[in-house]
Amino acid sequence: CASTCRSALRIAFSMSVVTMTFFSLTRRRASAAAAVAAASCIALSLPMLRWADVIGSDIPYVAAVGICLAVFARWHGEGGFDRRRFLVLGVLGAMAFSFRQEGLTVLAALLAGAAWSRLWYSRKLATLKKTVLDLTLAAAAFLGITALLAFLLPYEILPSYEGSGPSRIQPSLIPYLRAMGDQY
Repeated sequence: CASTCRSALRIAFSMSVVTMTFFSLTRRRASAAAAVAAASCIALSLPMLRWADVIGSDIPYVAAVGICLAVFARWHGEGGFDRRRFLVLGVLGAMAFSFRQEGLTVLAALLAGAAWSRLWYSRKLATLKKTVLDLTLAAAAFLGITALLAFLLPYEILPSYEGSGPSRIQPSLIPYLRAMGDQY
């Protein structure tokens, strides 16, 4: 019973975070009613809730990615990224990565977006040097937190499963393309 209660609380908390971050992202681009409707669709997503107990990291991972996107969108809307914000993006990337390996792509997207945003407005050599230094510091923050978590909570950072990896692309690609073609 205690395990079931903990699982239900984890799912409820994570779905609350997902809903709030999705509302925050949507509210900046749409009316309040549209944002509430969109956030409600996410919160009441039956497939996500139905399978939440099968893979326990899915909903917390979506919550972590939602936080990353909401923070990035807010800072981008406020006009830019300083060194402190780059470091926080590295920490947020580590948070997403701690739930799922796919969080590494979240880190790459956050840092690429922040660098692009900074370089878009100022195309000077000094800005490029500052951006490279800030990207390096953000990557160091990510690696430091990931190493600390691996030390404190031993786990395989990049696990390899039989039947996974690049060898799965070719057998999966043809059925995927056929399914896409059948929809149109």
